[in-house]
This record gives sequence, structure tokens and C-alpha cells, in this order.
Amino acid sequence: MPSIRTIAVLAALSIVLSAGGIGCSGKRVMVRTARTLLPDAMAAFNDEPDRELARTAGFSNLKYLETLHRAAPGDQEILVALAQAFGGMAVAFLEDDMEAARGVDEARFDEARQRAAAFYRRGQEYAGQALELRHPGILQKLEGGGADQALRELNGDDLPALFWYAFDQGGALWLSRSEPAALRELPLNRRLILRAIELDETYFFGGPLLLRGLVDATLPPLLGGSLEAGDLLVSRAIEISDGRFLLARVLHARFVALPAGDRERFDDELDAVLAAPLDVLPGYRLFTVVAQRRAERLKARAEQLFQANYPHSAGVRESRTGKHGMKGKG
Repeated sequence: MPSIRTIAVLAALSIVLSAGGIGCSGKRVMVRTARTLLPDAMAAFNDEPDRELARTAGFSNLKYLETLHRAAPGDQEILVALAQAFGGMAVAFLEDDMEAARGVDEARFDEARQRAAAFYRRGQEYAGQALELRHPGILQKLEGGGADQALRELNGDDLPALFWYAFDQGGALWLSRSEPAALRELPLNRRLILRAIELDETYFFGGPLLLRGLVDATLPPLLGGSLEAGDLLVSRAIEISDGRFLLARVLHARFVALPAGDRERFDDELDAVLAAPLDVLPGYRLFTVVAQRRAERLKARAEQLFQANYPHSAGVRESRTGKHGMKGKG
């Protein structure tokens, strides 16, 4: 983990860059220095086990990254880091704010929902800029009649920007799914995810498969959704990390087991998440903390959730205990 000195240097660079008053050559040197520290800073954040410290640092890091972007607008690595950071803060903290307010304060719930959606959109915008750097005009093609050609242009070097574009777009669409505009964007989102799967389905702990599975599981059949197909894709994503990327297991419980009416599977997944050690995914303790907090919230609402009238209630009901068990754990 980076030292306190590293973090202090990053903060000082951000302040100096945003304040101005230095020459172009000096600014370039400082940006290069900051970029060399960026991987360490992100690694330190991902491995932070204290949720509140991570939350405070995370919002500050967003402005630090935006400062770097202003100083180096053509830097693809910074743009992808921004796309990941805005989406990550939305899913880890702002959506948690929504759940804390659910059924308690509807005004606060809606405020948190709108803020999370806005963060996803900002992340999507930065990912789009990263794609445009390598493929000028690609967003217009994707949104117009040249989507097939545009998708073929994307290769492995584009995968990080492509994945986070689809991730952030998907998060915004889910939070605004009652709006007609969301339905118009959905076909493109699915095609972007499919291209990411073609390029590398294992990227970010099976992230492309997880995204595709969640889309399939949550869409009604009339729009091409299938709970069973979603189940297979999410299960495959879980297997890629050997069950250690716990957020995928929480999402599996919430968006597959729950609508299928499979209480046993729902409980199995959440119990496995809550029983996992903090270092189950080395270097990503914050991800484990976030997943366990979500699992706690779902467990607390389980009775209420299963009493609701979900579609696909006759779906998969057999127990899958142990299917996603982690190596080294009983």
C-alpha cells in the first residue's frame, strides 16, 4: 500500500494543478509524476477495509482525477480511471444511501437515486471520451446507423473504456428504468456488453458476463430477457473469480434467486458472502466490505422481499449449495 507521503504528494499535486500559476513544462512534469502514482493510489483505495474512510477519500479522489484530466485532457488512462471511479462510487456508496432511505424517507431515497444516476452518467461520459481518443466519431456511429462497423473497430486495447462505458450506462439505465428514454438506450448497451464479452469475458472478475447476466435476468421476456439465461451468465461470472468477487454473489441472490422465488439459494449466497474473510479477494478488501454490507441489508429485508409478488416465481428452485464455494473454505 502506498505510504502517507505518496498520498500527500497526490493531494499537493492536485492543489497546485488546480491553482494554476505554473508553466506548461512544469505542469507536464507534475502530471507525469501524478500518473506514475495513480495505480498505487487506486490500489490503496480498492484495498481500504474501512468503509467510511474509503467513502471520504473516494469523493476527494474524484476531484483529484478531474484535476488531472483538465491538465491532460488527452490522457486515456486518466479518463478510464474517472469512468471507473464515478461508477464505483455510485455502486458502492450512493446506491447504499438509496437502500438506507428505502421505506423510511422517500424524498431522500429519490435524491440518492438521482445522484447515483448522475454519477453513472459522468462516468459514462469520461469512458466515451476515452473511446473517442482512439476512434474519433465512434460514439456518433454507435448511436446512429454505423454501430456494427464501430463495434468491429474496438479491440482489446479498448476493453477498459468499453467495459466502463457499458457498466456506467447500464447503472444509469437501471436507476431510470421507468423512463421511456432508458428503453431506447438499452439495445446499444446490450451490444456493447456483447462486444466486451467477445474481447475478454474474464475482464474485471468476469464483469462483462455479469453485466450481460443481470440485463437478461431483469428484462421481461418481451424485451428479450430470460431469468434462466441470466442465471447461467452470472454463475459463470462468479466461477471466474472462484466465488471471491462477492458483489457478484450478492447480485446473484438479488436478481436471480429472489425473482425465481428460490429462498434457499438466496440464503446460501448471502450466507457465503457474510461468512467470507475480509481478505477473500486479496487487494480488494473494500469490494468485500461493500458486498457484505449489501448482503446484510438484503438479509434484513428477506421476509418482506419474498412476500412480494415477483414474476418468474416458478423459476429455478433447486438448491445450488456449494456450487460457487471458494477454494480453501469449507
